[in-house]
Amino acid sequence: MRVVPRRFRASDLAGAVLVFAATDDRLTNHRIGIAAKGKGVFANIADSAEECHFIVPARVQRGSIQVAISTGGESPRVSAELRRKLEDVL
Repeated sequence: MRVVPRRFRASDLAGAVLVFAATDDRLTNHRIGIAAKGKGVFANIADSAEECHFIVPARVQRGSIQVAISTGGESPRVSAELRRKLEDVL
């Protein structure tokens, strides 16, 4: 695989069903969300819960026990920290 750094293009969504916008640039993430919505692509916008079409909960699984943690997209860092603590307990 070869990675070529460049700016987002709406054409990057061609054939996509699902997209994660997790760049370090708020405007780029916003543009990805708008483009995804226009193309009917489900989008998770990492820095804006309001723009997400779906969220991804933090998840811990140990054998038959599975725990999902969500802050409704408001604080992914809190979810991740809780997941780490639950991993230690389970």
